[in-house]
Amino acid sequence: MAPLWSSSSGKHRTHVPRARPPSSFSLVRLLAAVLLVLPWLWLLRGILTRASTGSQEFSSSAMSDPNAVGALPSLTELTNTYNLQDRQACEAKSFVYISNQMEKDSSSTRSTPTKIPKIIHQTSKSRCLTQVFAKVSQKWRNLPGYDYYFHDDASMMRLLTRHTREFPLLHDLVQAHCLRHGTIKADVWRYLVLWEYGGLYADIDSQPTALFNTTTPILQPSDDGWFVVEQFHVLSQYVMALSPRHPLMYYALHHATQKLAAQVDTAKLNAALVTGPHALHRAYQDFRKDAHVNIDPQGPGYKPVWAGVFEGTDHRSITVVGTGEHEGEFITREMLSLPLKKKQYAKMNMTSFHDDKMEQSGQSCVSALYQYHNARRNPAASRAFLPP
Repeated sequence: MAPLWSSSSGKHRTHVPRARPPSSFSLVRLLAAVLLVLPWLWLLRGILTRASTGSQEFSSSAMSDPNAVGALPSLTELTNTYNLQDRQACEAKSFVYISNQMEKDSSSTRSTPTKIPKIIHQTSKSRCLTQVFAKVSQKWRNLPGYDYYFHDDASMMRLLTRHTREFPLLHDLVQAHCLRHGTIKADVWRYLVLWEYGGLYADIDSQPTALFNTTTPILQPSDDGWFVVEQFHVLSQYVMALSPRHPLMYYALHHATQKLAAQVDTAKLNAALVTGPHALHRAYQDFRKDAHVNIDPQGPGYKPVWAGVFEGTDHRSITVVGTGEHEGEFITREMLSLPLKKKQYAKMNMTSFHDDKMEQSGQSCVSALYQYHNARRNPAASRAFLPP
């Protein structure tokens, strides 16, 4: 052992051992560790770079593209389809041109905040309605305390073609022409407009009864969603009111779009089973299942929906009123007989859902989606993708 002091000088000195050169084994281990970490650092750098670039691209596209995600227009912007020439042509036929109507005296009719916005949505092919349909919709337009928005086909397509994070499949289905039927479009659109904006949707041939908006309104400020029990003991689809971003509409849209995507023919399908009341009932089953309640299926021998207040996803709720045997207690579902309604539709160049049928297209929706995506990737192939 080396001494810690030298006897020749008589003074103590500290012994500093010489450093040993690193062994080849230690160098190999260090090199291996560096090589192991480097790919992960490179991957992290790439992710951060893409996130930064993607954020900049999204911000730029959202400002330049009105259909970009996040660019939700106001209802006034969405329904801004007024055209003087159209109005003059409409009135020349002795039809009625329907405009949006805003509640004038908001102080007396909106003193109490409500979960469901006091907005009424109605839709038709154009703003030009026959005298008969205009008279039926008059009660909705004049309902105290409500703003009234009328959505024609142009307004409807503005919303349906808008990109959304929640429903990416919907935009592609529209672009691939899987929503050929007017009935299908109207079904999907009503779910989407209530998801985005909330309010009350009503068919143009329906009408509120005296019990709907009496001194004690049937829609209460605390209501998160509101439906009538339909004659088949399911939730009404011809009239429904919800607060924005209600999970029931989220489920309804996903059930409708997924069912649409699975159709073997884009033209030959049953709207009621694909996007209509059956899609809404499947959504209701999911909504209640989140509260650990199983709901019976829709069909003969079942009465799965009844009056009451029911909780579902995220403690959200819906209020259901009436009975299936007397569904017209609060809302008259059809003010016109079927023959008269078909006649009025024909005057407006429309087709009743009873007659909204097409010959087979010979193409499945999945095939239409493939052609649409292929045309986007390969512009040279776009000639093969032709709208119907």
